[in-house]
Amino acid sequence: MPDFTFKTFPDNETEALAMLWLQNQDLSSVPPEELLEKYQDACDKIRERKKQQRQTKRDSRGLAF
Repeated sequence: MPDFTFKTFPDNETEALAMLWLQNQDLSSVPPEELLEKYQDACDKIRERKKQQRQTKRDSRGLAF
């Protein structure tokens, strides 16, 4: 058996959603370095929203008796 692992892209939900968002943008005049920034920004925003949603779920569970 080979001693390596295959990596795929997207690797997780965050990467998939960021790529989906970028695919629906007009990127015809966007240089590669700005594309990278847009992708990273999208990933950051998605992670932050997921974090907020988890916190909201935790908070709502704590209030229910």
